[in-house]
Amino acid sequence: MELKSKVTKLKSGLRVVSVPMAVESVTVIAIVGVGSRYEDPKIGGVSHFIEHFVGNGTKKYKNKKDIWLAIENVGGVRNAFTDKQVTGYYSKVAKEHLELATDMCGELVCRPLFPKKYLEKERGIILEELKMYEDKPEVVAAQNFDGLLFGDTGLGRDVIGTRKSLQEMSISKMKSFWQDWYVPETTVVGVAGGIKSHQKFVELVEKKFAEFAKMSKKKPQVVVGNFSHEKSRVCLVNKPTEQAHLVLGVGALKRGAKDEYALSIMNAVFGGMATSRCFQKIREEMGLAYYIKSGADAFSETGSWGVGAGVKKEYVEKAIGAILKEMKNFVDKRKPTKSEVERAKTNIIGNIKLKMESSSDEVGRVVSGLVLEDRVKSYGEIFAGIEAVEVDDVVAVAEKIFKNGLNLSIVGPFEDKERFEKLLR
Repeated sequence: MELKSKVTKLKSGLRVVSVPMAVESVTVIAIVGVGSRYEDPKIGGVSHFIEHFVGNGTKKYKNKKDIWLAIENVGGVRNAFTDKQVTGYYSKVAKEHLELATDMCGELVCRPLFPKKYLEKERGIILEELKMYEDKPEVVAAQNFDGLLFGDTGLGRDVIGTRKSLQEMSISKMKSFWQDWYVPETTVVGVAGGIKSHQKFVELVEKKFAEFAKMSKKKPQVVVGNFSHEKSRVCLVNKPTEQAHLVLGVGALKRGAKDEYALSIMNAVFGGMATSRCFQKIREEMGLAYYIKSGADAFSETGSWGVGAGVKKEYVEKAIGAILKEMKNFVDKRKPTKSEVERAKTNIIGNIKLKMESSSDEVGRVVSGLVLEDRVKSYGEIFAGIEAVEVDDVVAVAEKIFKNGLNLSIVGPFEDKERFEKLLR
């Protein structure tokens, strides 16, 4: 089954996309092409703060309760998210409430009030969110891994910001950032689900995002980084945890790289499945970890690949050594077999097909593609790309990224950083 998307670019520069599906719901999403990577450190966390703060009131919905009532009264759900490259707002409702969901996205993106009376309350909420993340050693390990790879850049800093930047956040800082980035050229609005007419949705978006017609059509300047991943680095956070939480990995591929499908399959074989090599060895055979999984992230000019794990603290060196051995064997003594690669292909394609049934997953995929790559990949293209990967391609991409310097982020009751640096030599 191939889900067909239609894209229209309005005179304002705003792009509108729709994907009809045989379901009773619709998910409407507006994604703005701005995230923490585009922030000055002095206003670190402003993208995420705005995502929170616009929910305190819009021109039509005067406060948070009004916003929630509008959606909950029809049995819908809404949420928002911020990452390093994008900020998104979405609502999922029964298909007869399409206009409401579109209106909600338009209000939050185009017509927030930024009421000053809620600033301190929202600041407190976000500071509590920061504390929650700091209490999760697996999150700290992952965030510090990004810091090792990307340094003091937007990609290396935490999406939420720092205590200092959050304490200094102001209405004027948020408004200025919002005015610069929440513009038509950076934004895509989409719907997936039980929608009958693309043109009617386009007209609805034109109405609900009418302010965009008056805004600047100029897209803010995006500066990409020049990252070197040659050096090995260790970040150690000494914390009295019951487990050692770690991320061990390397710099990897940028978004849209020609060997991205080979990397997906390599990752699945190595540590992306319960039957993967790393999971079977470290957890099932050696019994050293509760969770262990590998994964990759991709950005405009660079990427990362790593193995995250929570392991027995008394056997932390043994676990790291076992992961390193699996990495070495993958490109040397025990290269992936044809059956492993074929099984990984079937797994990845099967997971994609499961997501095709969800209007939320589908609209998120399509809109993100337009924001980040200015295109929507068809499922035919994706499946063909996966099926075309051979064993040699998987080995080649592993050899390519494993040549990069090793980076180890670890959180646990340890004081001696050098003991871990020795493991990477």
